[in-house]
Amino acid sequence: MLVIEPADFPMIFIKPGTYSDPNSKHGQITEFHQGTIYFRHGAKSETGVQNDIRQAIDNRVEQLRSGWLSNIKKVMYAPEGAKVTVLPHEVRQSSSPDAVPIRWVDDPDAPEYRVVDPNETHIYKQWEFLEILN
Repeated sequence: MLVIEPADFPMIFIKPGTYSDPNSKHGQITEFHQGTIYFRHGAKSETGVQNDIRQAIDNRVEQLRSGWLSNIKKVMYAPEGAKVTVLPHEVRQSSSPDAVPIRWVDDPDAPEYRVVDPNETHIYKQWEFLEILN
């Protein structure tokens, strides 16, 4: 399966999308033109107009605002005495065994954190567990 997520901003074609078609008048068809922005209008992709671009910018600003407010709420409702730490954007969750583990606290003896594959921590499927349990 291939999942294509929406882009954070409108994308402009840098090359025309041309392909050969022996049935066409000129032997080829151009679907996308260089420098053009397309937007979905119902079931169609159509050339964008000013309102499409304005709406795309407004949607992105709203996404960012919602994310910021969500993070501000997390800080506001943190328990008293909690320490908020900002991690560099390079730090990402990963279940790779090569991922660098991190600590949530300053104590060097505290356990390190890394995303663990649930198939490693929960080795039995439900039916296998019930079979053992029974």
